[in-house]
Amino acid sequence: MGIRRLSIVSMIKTIIAGLDVGKDSSMFVAWDASEPISRPKDFFDYEAEFLCLPPDAESVQKIVSHKPPEGRLIIFMEPTGSYSRCWVTSLREARVEVHLVPHNLVNSSRLALCNWNDKDDEHDAVVLLILAQKWLQDPESVQLIRSKEPLIQELSNLYLEAESCNKVLNQLINRARQKLHTEASNLDDVKSDVTKNGKPSPFWSWVAGAVVPLGVASKYAKKMASSIGSAKNEGFSKQLISYAKSIIDWQVRRYQIERKMQEIIQNPKFGRYVKLFRQFGAGLDTQAILLCQIFPFERFLGSDGQPIIKVKRRGTKSGRPTKAHISCRKFHAALGMAPNQRSSGQKQGEFISGSGACRMALWRLVHGQIETNSPGSLRNKFGKQLRKFLETDKHHRDELMHGLLTILADKSTGPETLAAVKKALLESGNPMAATIVAGLDKKTEAARSGSIREQLKFALIRLARSRCAAKLVKLLFKQLVQEFCNGGAPSAEDIAVDQNNVPFWLTGKALAARLGKSTAWVSRLKKKLGEGFADAIAQLDPGGYRWKWHERKFYYAIAPGAIDDNGSKALAVYD
Repeated sequence: MGIRRLSIVSMIKTIIAGLDVGKDSSMFVAWDASEPISRPKDFFDYEAEFLCLPPDAESVQKIVSHKPPEGRLIIFMEPTGSYSRCWVTSLREARVEVHLVPHNLVNSSRLALCNWNDKDDEHDAVVLLILAQKWLQDPESVQLIRSKEPLIQELSNLYLEAESCNKVLNQLINRARQKLHTEASNLDDVKSDVTKNGKPSPFWSWVAGAVVPLGVASKYAKKMASSIGSAKNEGFSKQLISYAKSIIDWQVRRYQIERKMQEIIQNPKFGRYVKLFRQFGAGLDTQAILLCQIFPFERFLGSDGQPIIKVKRRGTKSGRPTKAHISCRKFHAALGMAPNQRSSGQKQGEFISGSGACRMALWRLVHGQIETNSPGSLRNKFGKQLRKFLETDKHHRDELMHGLLTILADKSTGPETLAAVKKALLESGNPMAATIVAGLDKKTEAARSGSIREQLKFALIRLARSRCAAKLVKLLFKQLVQEFCNGGAPSAEDIAVDQNNVPFWLTGKALAARLGKSTAWVSRLKKKLGEGFADAIAQLDPGGYRWKWHERKFYYAIAPGAIDDNGSKALAVYD
């Protein structure tokens, strides 16, 4: 079989390609989409022509040369951070269609679509090509990674950089404090955060020998004079001074990143999102990662602008039809809180999928705003609801742990004892037993060396936090639906009137009274106008409010001039 060369002629309308991106070089393979590849192994052995391309402008031009004059060039690649980002940017600027494929899809497609387990640059490029072919035939059959808009992508990059800064800073500060304890024992607990105006920590500046206010310097010097250690007589060591200078540099860099993140988040298009995030006690970093994962919220909704709900008639425990909240599940998955079943035979359990970074941010939010119950924690209705949920969850799990340990005579760390705990859990009949057992199997290094009691306690606390975070995500989804699908109007169980004593939700009778019309007149108008009813009411209402009909209830939003394009899209003017 001869090698087919990809000469660009006018009859070729679509070229598909796979690009396996590496640090120093990337592997590229392309093919005419009008000639489907039925045997990937034969294609790989006899027909594929590979290009090994370095990351430069010449390589981009070589790829662009495969694009037909009147057609499309579709390239599939995996996201590999900064390595793939430069390719995506350059190719899209050259008007090439680029799609990103999840790593797990590529891994599962090696055997499923290509019938091989080989993994190298050439084989992965062909796998990407086959996925492009499958997607072209049926777009719904291949899950792609959505492209983020520039502002969201920039915010995502800043968040990752901020997390990297935090990691480096924590390591430096821990090392510096260990050294400080040896050189000046009573200085190792001094607060050392960056100041509000962005200036480095006064304490580390003083340790590094930089100029600090006289009062601050004298306070630290007085405290050091009463300490024990080498610094009292010899001053700080070169190593500690080096640590302090590095801490200052990283603190300044972290503050600069925060300023850039704040500028993006303050963009008016994100205002409605940030308002809701703050109601759940989310700080700057958490707001950033949440926004990166869910913007725009409309992508979780159906074509009618409402959450997607389907009826499942099979596969339920009761055997009866059950509502499947598709939009809510996708929302949970985007925030790293989607439960997935993983059972086989007698083994029952589940695992959580989605963004690990977002899941960690939610756990920190639960720990900082809900679990601590400090004066600065979340105190609104959401905080009270989540705190009650968490405390109830913890109480049930403490009872379970006490009961299990009571029936176990041996509390050593032997494997037979851990097996006994797992067996007792599974035989307890507790619906969360399988998940708790899975938590015991995923012990951290700290818990691994502890007693069975400590391991079990860790697993139960981990589960309680995870469930509380899932509850938070559910509440957030509800509020976003209310904001984006119900015209921003509160639900019936929320505040009933505004500052002018006008109800947010009006019954047909109350609406008729407000308009000075009879209830029968309102009913006839609704029957006649259908979906245009709410817009007609908006024209008739002397208060000038914007109205929406949703689930047999009338909602008013705010004055028309205060609604942006996104908020008013469902309230088209009635003609």
